[in-house]
Amino acid sequence: FKEAGDKITDITGKLSLAQFMAVVKQSDCVIANSTGPVHLGAALNKNVLALFMPLKPKHPGRWAPVGHKVEVFVLPAFCQDCKLTPDDCHCINAIQPQAVKASLDKLMMIKLQQQNT
Repeated sequence: FKEAGDKITDITGKLSLAQFMAVVKQSDCVIANSTGPVHLGAALNKNVLALFMPLKPKHPGRWAPVGHKVEVFVLPAFCQDCKLTPDDCHCINAIQPQAVKASLDKLMMIKLQQQNT
């Protein structure tokens, strides 16, 4: 995140729900794992990059946020190990940061193009 400077803010666990909703309303994109923030972002029609583990019942086939600005990241294989240690899922950790960054870069490029038209 260092190269992003002040363009990315980690607010994990620092805000009330009302404060968090206000931040999401002002945000260009929500990047989070398969929790409430991705659903809130999608409901507010924000760009969402959602990270999921390939573990039933937590997989995106069941719990992905709904919206046309949502992109889901999940490994394609089912992982039995995550069932044993869900708090330390190596599958979600194996999602390539470069892939998420590429999607974020694409979204920001689109935003810049829209601002210049």
